[in-house]
Amino acid sequence: MQIFKRSLKIVGWFLAIVVLLIGVYVIYVVANYYRIEDNVLIDVKNNPTQTIQLDQPYTAITYNLGFGAYDPEFSFFMDQALLREEVAGVGQSGQTIVGVNSTASNEATVSQLTSGAIETTGSVLATDVSLSNDSVDETLTLAWETAQPGFVLFQEIDISANRSYRVNQVEAVQNYYDEYASIYSSNFHTVWLQYPPFNPIGDIESGLLSVSPFHISSATRRSLPVSDAFPTKFFDLDRCFQVLRMPVQGSQFELILVNAHLSAYDQKGEFKKQQMQILADLMREEAQSGNYVIVGGDFNNAFAGSLTNFQNAEEIPDWIIELDESVLPSGYRAVNPSNSDKIASVRDSSFRYIQGSNYETITDGWLISDNVQANAEVVDTSYRYSDHNPVK
Repeated sequence: MQIFKRSLKIVGWFLAIVVLLIGVYVIYVVANYYRIEDNVLIDVKNNPTQTIQLDQPYTAITYNLGFGAYDPEFSFFMDQALLREEVAGVGQSGQTIVGVNSTASNEATVSQLTSGAIETTGSVLATDVSLSNDSVDETLTLAWETAQPGFVLFQEIDISANRSYRVNQVEAVQNYYDEYASIYSSNFHTVWLQYPPFNPIGDIESGLLSVSPFHISSATRRSLPVSDAFPTKFFDLDRCFQVLRMPVQGSQFELILVNAHLSAYDQKGEFKKQQMQILADLMREEAQSGNYVIVGGDFNNAFAGSLTNFQNAEEIPDWIIELDESVLPSGYRAVNPSNSDKIASVRDSSFRYIQGSNYETITDGWLISDNVQANAEVVDTSYRYSDHNPVK
């Protein structure tokens, strides 16, 4: 009996210590929690003097780097898929598959994927595709024909994070584009998250990075609405977009270049709709001023009616909604990729990449004002460097 009482006492002390540690951790997370302010000016590093010209072809690329973790074998623990048919080695029809990884496999993988992604953007900028260019007076034109220089917009790029083994992806881009202006803004920041409990994400500093060979007169970080519900707000990523103002030679108007990353894990698209409305308000204001506007990024909305464009073995995930172009102000349009029926820009990451099995759609792309002419194309990387393909 005494041994039994002693055992109960030990168990009681153990549980008390566990509860205490959990309480201290919760206080630590709550005390260090904050949302980043809206409408904050961002430093422009290495700002060049040359300016954009009218009626000249330029290339722009948007690329979500997936923090350098998503090689073809990677699956993410927050993704889940309901299989519509059997996938060999994955699951049976009707089965729900949940991803397993919360961090990259190792530091070498992050470095390799980051380098591959950056070099891909450089190769795309230098590619001669020679599309038709029917430019008119007072029109900015994006095309690609021996296309350097150009703009590159990156999303989900880490500075220092446990999930990406402290590889500074921002610095890697800046070193590669060492003659370009670079503009970084924090999107997701957090103290140590012990989640999942036995393979934690840890602490993260991650955001948006834009690089440009042209002068930027100002850059601003704009916040987007996200969940403030408890405890979701401690695990829900901040979301933002960058607004870059660039003088245009021979014009009284500016180019407004926007780099955006909208919410991903947003069932029924509640916050994505609010976020799109904020972007639409900005676009309307800039159009009324006569400026040239190009909005690029990862919208987590399906472009070009691509919800069901691609063969796969999954039901449509609940995080994806179709881009509602009626939200766009008068004088704007989405630039649907010319190969939108052939190449997707994102894959579901509930399980490793198996061509024809993962759900795919196009969530990355471009919105432009009527005084900009543009063509778009998804660049096929076979998801070697990220769960996204770049869109130029």
